[in-house]
Amino acid sequence: MPATPALRILHVLSQVQITGAEVYAIALAQAHIQEGYEVFIVSDKLHKPTDAHFTSQPIDNRSFKQRIKNILFLRKFIKEHNIDVVHAHSRAASWVSNIAVKFLKVPLISTIHGRQHLHTSTTLFDIYGDRLIPVCANLQQHLIHEVKIKPEKITTIPNGFDFESLISQKENNSNKKTISIIGRTSSKKGERTVELLTSVFPTLLNEHAHFILRIIGGKLEDFSTEGQQQLKVLQHLYPERIEFIGHVNNVPDWIATSDLIIGSGRVAIETLAMHKPLLAMGEGCTHGIIDSENITAAKASNFGDILATVYTPTLDYELLKNQLKKFLLAPKTLVIEPVLDISEYDIKTIAARVLEVYKAERMKKIIPTFIPILMYHKIPNTPIDSTHKIFVTKENFRKHLQFFKRRNLKTITFIDYIAVRNGHQPKSILATKPIIITFDDGYVDNLTNALPLMQQYGYKGVLYLLGD
Repeated sequence: MPATPALRILHVLSQVQITGAEVYAIALAQAHIQEGYEVFIVSDKLHKPTDAHFTSQPIDNRSFKQRIKNILFLRKFIKEHNIDVVHAHSRAASWVSNIAVKFLKVPLISTIHGRQHLHTSTTLFDIYGDRLIPVCANLQQHLIHEVKIKPEKITTIPNGFDFESLISQKENNSNKKTISIIGRTSSKKGERTVELLTSVFPTLLNEHAHFILRIIGGKLEDFSTEGQQQLKVLQHLYPERIEFIGHVNNVPDWIATSDLIIGSGRVAIETLAMHKPLLAMGEGCTHGIIDSENITAAKASNFGDILATVYTPTLDYELLKNQLKKFLLAPKTLVIEPVLDISEYDIKTIAARVLEVYKAERMKKIIPTFIPILMYHKIPNTPIDSTHKIFVTKENFRKHLQFFKRRNLKTITFIDYIAVRNGHQPKSILATKPIIITFDDGYVDNLTNALPLMQQYGYKGVLYLLGD
């Protein structure tokens, strides 16, 4: 547990219903709280429990008047709570946060969870702050080539998961196989589900009587009118085999009681982590049933959610039918080989990577220019015969220190720098004009000549003493 004070982190979300962005932010918050950091969340609503300090604010309200109120609220909040870093999780959140942090020397980090709307203001105004964190490779390419973000501002870090919490004691005890579509019923994901209900599952339900279809997540009324009507038709034809579950809190339990999951994003990663068959299909594309051959492409798209370009391909219904038929004809006890290295998605690893981004960007605000680091060797009384001339005489060293003093340079050590960077010491301990003075090898005259002068001028340094 780090010593106090620690970094104080503010997450800003625009959430009126649960999304992957909220789950991601809360997972990060919990991981950082466990490390001793203080975390705050400002959002319209929260649907998941958290130990972070939560404050409700209508960030999702995009009216001009409310945006001004949100900016003023966040600016006041950042000052009152001595926030060290702001982390936004949507374009609406980034928009108000970007203005709120102006001139406060507080970095803004934006995690990009999905494709950004491509209009003039998107490419003309970079509202995402100091660093962008896309959650997959396709998003990185989208940000560089379509949104015109400088590559050096981008660090791709995937979603983080507490895989220990995914363990479920439940299993599917039915004699029939269960296929579960898990995801929102609104927007593109809802449209994809409707396509399956219209063009894929009528044939499968008619030809294969030994499986159950479940639709999990979202509200029925979020489906299009066509989708609602098609679901009613299928439920009428197959009343015992079509289940609409709606919102659930215990997604791992529903994955555990399924034989195959159709989904994308976080659901897809959880499914593979639990060694369940996955048909990756999201807003951007479908990869079909995941295996060792398509796992790399699936990871790049966040398992179907995101393409690098605006083009959205149509579903290959016949291919999906054939893949699902093959699955339905396979033994129920089919062993699924793991194709995903879950270590790269582990929440502790992800939280540590994000924390490094926080620290780096924060230090750029504290010390926007480079810190001079000087390396001395010998400090003899008089010039010495030396091949490499690695010495500064005592009198010249005194002149150096006088020069530093006249220019108000203040010495710090690497320990001071790391303590501030890690949030263990306040940033005020770093002078406005810091310098680091080092001595290599540990010559006796460092003790007899350099040290008294350093003490006279109130300076401190770093001695690299040889072990022998």
